Amino acid sequence: MDVNLEIMRGISLRKCLRNVRNLWWASPLDLPEKIRSNLWKKSASVSGFDVFLSHTWQSSGLRKCLALLLQSTWMWGLAFWLFILLLLMIIYMQNLLPTPSGYSLPQRYGGGTVPQGPWMAIFSLPSCLFGLALAVYLPERIWQSPTCFLDAVSIHQTDQGLMKQGVYGLGGFLKASKELRILWSAPYFSRLWCIFELAAYRTANPTGKITLAPVFVESAVAAYFVASYLACVSFTLDRQSFLFLSLVGQMVSTYILIWYLRRNLSVKRKLISDLQNFDIAQAQCRLQYDRDFVLDAITDWFGSQEAFTDYVRGNLGKAATSGLLPLTVELGWLLPVLGL
Repeated sequence: MDVNLEIMRGISLRKCLRNVRNLWWASPLDLPEKIRSNLWKKSASVSGFDVFLSHTWQSSGLRKCLALLLQSTWMWGLAFWLFILLLLMIIYMQNLLPTPSGYSLPQRYGGGTVPQGPWMAIFSLPSCLFGLALAVYLPERIWQSPTCFLDAVSIHQTDQGLMKQGVYGLGGFLKASKELRILWSAPYFSRLWCIFELAAYRTANPTGKITLAPVFVESAVAAYFVASYLACVSFTLDRQSFLFLSLVGQMVSTYILIWYLRRNLSVKRKLISDLQNFDIAQAQCRLQYDRDFVLDAITDWFGSQEAFTDYVRGNLGKAATSGLLPLTVELGWLLPVLGL
């Protein structure tokens, strides 16, 4: 658990999100030798980590990246959406935008036709996406991004000596981290390294922050936003011609969201069950060398593998699952969707 500053290297969260293909698309072990050797160069020497990113390479890198993107930059997307919304309102008031369609008011409201344009609906999604992209590519001097530990770049992937130091120094990295952020997916608690990181962090940093972030939440919100956007745009372009289509689109998008959340909630229940019935003998590890190291470290910390199993099922299981219920979604993510 000693902290070795000589091998401690981190990467900004913003830089993680700018290098999706090399850092998240596939496990470093599956990358060509040349690309693997360049991963180390993307990190820099640090004295500590704001966030230790714990994840498994058995799950989708795209979903993990999307989760990190929305978790860290949703405020920028919301702010730019509000800015464009206010700007369009001012332009509407000055009659500077064409209004190709109209809305017929019911007779109880005086009748008549209210001019209508599709511009607010059309610009809602692009404005949010632009805000997210702006946050990712802003210079660090304007907005300081958290420093992260990411295994692909914080541990050398080709130099066996440096790799061994990084693997053996993992406990020190966890001790020097302010937060352990778990990008939770279905295989997470079946991977020996993931269990090791959670146990090591609680042991080395008992007062540290553990954030459980199921990756399906952000992808569900994104899917619903896109589906609602397409239905809303078709509705505002021609209310009479596309009324049925837009209503069907909203119903389909809502059904997809509910189905998606129900499916992933069942996955969450399975994960909790797997954690409560954890057996270290069943935990998987890709390399035998890594498995031997993890089991030796666990034996040193807890006295035996059986004691560690009891710890995971008991105190660690309660600490891990307490942050999952109730499942919540940031209100800021939903405002642009509701604004449609």
